[in-house]
Amino acid sequence: MTIALSNQYNSIMKEKSSMLLANKMLTRKSNYLFIFVCLISLPSYSAFIKTPKGCYDLRLLGGIVDVNACSSTAIQVTTLDCQTRKRLKIQKIQAPLIKCQNHQVQGQLKIKSDVIKFNAITAKIYGQERWVISQNGNSKKFISRTALPPKRKHPQNLKPSTTPNQEVLKKIKKLSINRIPFKLKFYFDASYAYNLNAPSVNNTSSTFADEQNALRMNDRFHNQFLIGLVNVGGVHRGKNYSLNVDLSYGPTYDTLMSSPDGSFSEATNPFRQTYFKYHLTKNLPSYIKIGKFKSPLMHASHLPGKNPLFSFDLINTLAVPHIHTGISWVRKWGPQFSSEIFLVNGWNQDRDNNSSPSLGLQSIYSLAPNRLMGIDIYFGPETNSDNGSHRLLLQAFQEWQWRSFLHKFQFIYGTSKRESINGQIISTDWLGASETLTYLFNKKNQISLRLEGLKHTNGFLAGTTAIADTVFSGALAYKMKWRARIHSFAEARFDYSNDTLFRKGSNKSVNTQPTFLFGAAINI
Repeated sequence: MTIALSNQYNSIMKEKSSMLLANKMLTRKSNYLFIFVCLISLPSYSAFIKTPKGCYDLRLLGGIVDVNACSSTAIQVTTLDCQTRKRLKIQKIQAPLIKCQNHQVQGQLKIKSDVIKFNAITAKIYGQERWVISQNGNSKKFISRTALPPKRKHPQNLKPSTTPNQEVLKKIKKLSINRIPFKLKFYFDASYAYNLNAPSVNNTSSTFADEQNALRMNDRFHNQFLIGLVNVGGVHRGKNYSLNVDLSYGPTYDTLMSSPDGSFSEATNPFRQTYFKYHLTKNLPSYIKIGKFKSPLMHASHLPGKNPLFSFDLINTLAVPHIHTGISWVRKWGPQFSSEIFLVNGWNQDRDNNSSPSLGLQSIYSLAPNRLMGIDIYFGPETNSDNGSHRLLLQAFQEWQWRSFLHKFQFIYGTSKRESINGQIISTDWLGASETLTYLFNKKNQISLRLEGLKHTNGFLAGTTAIADTVFSGALAYKMKWRARIHSFAEARFDYSNDTLFRKGSNKSVNTQPTFLFGAAINI
């Protein structure tokens, strides 16, 4: 007997797949035929089986087995002509499960007078966690960070993850410039914002508009359509190095670079990231980054469409740096602990405003692949015209995934000094916390809730027409994935301040600000 990969996947798995073998165990005193399906290297969605009674193609349906019930699982059995491999009959059989333990199950199914026993485990295939026919007795677990919980049941037919259109897209993304491979990246988002306060002043996108009572980038645009961010980039990967370049344009990028205390030179203005990465070791990841890169202190993506909520939270907008220029060293010390230390020009600075660089440290401890916690420390001089002393930032964060629930928490404390309007040096301490909960309905739909608060005495909020120093905010967002790289979103947010911080109409200020956002993002 031989077991081979299904012809349906030969074009995809031709170079990476291995042959499947089966051990034939015949007993003359019984009409039962026991087949133990073995996998030599890579797992497969289906297996071709030839028995004395006929030829069959077996495939697990749904991709995820209900381990809790441990009763049965659906298997698609295709009866084939043994010579031509022509499909004669397709049927769905509920195969009884004999044993369920952790991420491995044993079951059997009966076809005519043949009884086929099989083992299945969870495996990472094309970036997703799927149940597949496994090596007999091998309970090795493959883990995917974005995988659905193994105990969650989604009965749906398995489909090839690579289509002809995706193959064409891969060829377009992998270009060759003078025989040097270069992978392209593209991101684009557009949104419509409506503020129930109907402020009459719409700010420009050149600077962070603190004097116009705007906490976030989207608050500056009422009753308008907005192209928030356009990003074009590329990555060149060598044997032990890579070069990353990202060119960005739009109000979101202006906010990242100038909010708050940011400054950038015209020579590097379009470059959101430009850095060289060199890998020092192979066994445990260790590499250095030199150039302009995303700050490790910002626990949100620069690209809004990649975050659970489209709008940035207050901490990642006002209380942490977004971009650094300098050098960074990342080291993974074991399966659970990693760290990053970086020496940079300063807070969102392309070119430093003083003679001394700033120092940052991040430590992360992973309890499990989807459960981590860590701390950030940042210290350095920020002695520009608005600041008269050093700046210290301490941050704790936690990310947790349990089944279909995702939890993200941030707590931050910072202290600095700045020059007041009358020329005095005053303290600008800030304290904030943010909690984001996300529920995944399935791979295409999710809902997120965010609750946050930020207190910044004599800080960034003091530059507005009000004297508010504390803001609380709540937001609810629904995100839908239309295609592999297209997302749409709808978000409702309510902001509250301890003073009349928000503009209403043309000349009135109030404590509250209800805002609605609708839009879409494309990430290729």
